[in-house]
Amino acid sequence: MRSDEHGTPDAPRHLTSRSELAARTGEREHTLYKWWRDRQRNGHPEGLEIDGQWHVDEIEWRRWRAAYGADRREVDGRTLATVTELARLSGEPEATLNRWYAGRQVNGHPPGIRRDGRRYVDLERWQAWYREHKKQLKGGLTPVDRTGDPDELLSSAQVAHVLGLAGSATVNSYVGRGQFIEPDQVEETPAGRKRRFWRRRRIWEYAENRSWSRKGKGSEEAR
Repeated sequence: MRSDEHGTPDAPRHLTSRSELAARTGEREHTLYKWWRDRQRNGHPEGLEIDGQWHVDEIEWRRWRAAYGADRREVDGRTLATVTELARLSGEPEATLNRWYAGRQVNGHPPGIRRDGRRYVDLERWQAWYREHKKQLKGGLTPVDRTGDPDELLSSAQVAHVLGLAGSATVNSYVGRGQFIEPDQVEETPAGRKRRFWRRRRIWEYAENRSWSRKGKGSEEAR
């Protein structure tokens, strides 16, 4: 920043020292220093030195901080989103989204864009890809048995039959990984094991919303 002819810096509004900024924001002074040190890479405001202390326009800094590391940001008129934001928008687990990204050379997933140490993708391109990818995945879904009483309670084995899965072990493995809906009823056997039951109608609803499911060797269920 400029200094006038008397050597006094042109002070921007809300000029704040690093220690004051740390106290107001809860950020560590060392973290503030590192962000400033890397300003050529991360776009941090330049700031200036007064009486041996670094200062910055607080309004400008807060605007930068809101964008830095955000899950969604605008760059050159395009919206970029992190995997966290994609998970929020799509309802897909982050692990599934990361797996799709890792397979981008095969499935055509949009490339990543690095910003401030985080990976983003172009949101509009990703949404177009996601819609097409879901259509392709739906084509590989196992057939669903739509017959029976919607309110009947089904065991894991019966659920597997409705969804066209290999057996109760497959359903139980999804439950254990947190990839299945909560049961409507749980009973404990004399041996201390849990038996789970689901209403048939909820299994049908699950079948409508699932991403894809085991249909052959080497495939697995995402949701």
